[in-house]
Amino acid sequence: MGTVLVAASLIKTDVFLILILALTAFTVVLAPKIKLPPTVGLVLVGLFLNITGIWHATLNPDLVFYVLLPIVIFEASFNLTTHDFIADWPRTVFLAFPGVGVMCVIVGYGVHLMGQPYMVAFLFAAIVAATDPVSVVALFRDLGVAPRLRTVIESESIMNDGTGAVAYAVTLAILTGGHAGVGWAAGKLIWMCLAGMGLGTVFALGALFLLRIFHEWNSWHVVLTLSLVLAYGSFVLAQHIGASGVLAGMMAGFIMGNYGHHGRVTGELRDMLMQFWEYGSFFVNGLVFLLVGLVIDWRVVGHNILLVAGAFVFTLIARAVIVYGWDGFARLVHLGPVPSRWNHVLWWGGLRGTVPVALLLTVPSTIKGLPIIQALVLGTVMASLLIEGTTIPLVVGKLGLLGTHPGHGQAVGHHDEPLTAQAKDPS
Repeated sequence: MGTVLVAASLIKTDVFLILILALTAFTVVLAPKIKLPPTVGLVLVGLFLNITGIWHATLNPDLVFYVLLPIVIFEASFNLTTHDFIADWPRTVFLAFPGVGVMCVIVGYGVHLMGQPYMVAFLFAAIVAATDPVSVVALFRDLGVAPRLRTVIESESIMNDGTGAVAYAVTLAILTGGHAGVGWAAGKLIWMCLAGMGLGTVFALGALFLLRIFHEWNSWHVVLTLSLVLAYGSFVLAQHIGASGVLAGMMAGFIMGNYGHHGRVTGELRDMLMQFWEYGSFFVNGLVFLLVGLVIDWRVVGHNILLVAGAFVFTLIARAVIVYGWDGFARLVHLGPVPSRWNHVLWWGGLRGTVPVALLLTVPSTIKGLPIIQALVLGTVMASLLIEGTTIPLVVGKLGLLGTHPGHGQAVGHHDEPLTAQAKDPS
C-alpha cells in the first residue's frame, strides 16, 4: 500500500509540474502581446484559476526557501559583473543596508499606526524590505532602456535580497525570542552578514581551485554539477550555522560569474553555465509568480483591503524616502548621482516578488496574527506587481526613456553612459 501511495504522489507531482511548465510557457509568450510583463501575466493567470475554483495550490516552505530561492539568488549574482558593482557601489550599499533599515522603520511604524501589533507590523515590514524587479529588468531590455539603468536596479536588488533576509531573521528572533537589546541585534546582524558572505566566498574560491587543479574536471557535466553544489551547499550550510544563506549564495554566484576564468570556466563553458542558470531562474520565477496567484487567500485580502492598501502605500513612501534621499545626498557630496528622471523609475520599479513570498513561508505558525501577515505580504506583492508592474512602461515612456538603446541581444553589464555623463544630465 505504501508503494502505491508513493507512486500516486509522484504521478500527482509530475502532472502538477507539467501543468505549471505549460502555463508558464504559454503566459510568457502571450503576456507581452497584450503589453503585460510576463510575471504580472503569471500572477493574473494564477489568480484567475484560484478565484474561479479551477485550481488551488499550497506551498511547502522548505521547497520555496531551500530549493527554489537559491537558484534565483545564484543566477542573479552570477550575471552581476565587478565593473557594474564598482561603478555604483555607494548607492547599492546604501540602499541595501541603511535603506533596508529605513524601509523597516517607516513601513513598520506605518502599519502599527493602522492598528496592528508591533509583531505583525515589523515582521511584515522586514519581509517586504527586499525588492525583486526581475520582470522590470526583462521588460527594460525589450523596451530599449539604457543598460546602465537596468544595472543600477538589478545590482541594488541582488544586494538587498540578502540584507532584507537578514533583517527579517533578526526581527523574527527579537519578536519571538525576547532578544530586545540593541547590542544583541547588532551582533546578530553583523554575524549573519559577514559569516554568510565569508562562507559563500570560501565555497566559490574552493570550487575554482578544484577546477584549476583537476584539468579533467573541466567538462560541462562537471562544471554544471559543481555550480549546483556551490549554490545549494553555500546556502544550506550558511542557514545551518545561523548565517545568511541568501548572502552566501549571492557571494558564491558573484565570484563564480566574475572569476570563473581562474578555474578555466571560459568561452563556451561559461556561456553554457550562464544559459543553464538563466533557465533555472526563468522556471523558478515563473513558478513562484504563478503560485502567488494560486495560493493567495483572496478572501482574507478582501476583508482587509484597506489595511493592505495602506501598507502598500507605506512601502511606496518608504521607497521614495530612500531613493530621493540618497540622490540628494549623492548630489551634495558629488558621488556620481544618476539622471533625475532615473530616480522616478528607481522608485516605481522597486517591485516585490519572489523573496518576500519565500520569507513569508518561513514565518512560524505559532506567530499571533499570521493570517494578517500573510494577507499583508501577499496583498502587497499582488498590488506591487499589478499596479507598479503594469504601469512601469507608461512611466518610462512619459520620462522619455523608451527606445534610447537597442534592447535585444545586449548584455546587462554593457555601459554606454559613463558615470560622469550621468552626473551632468540636467533632466
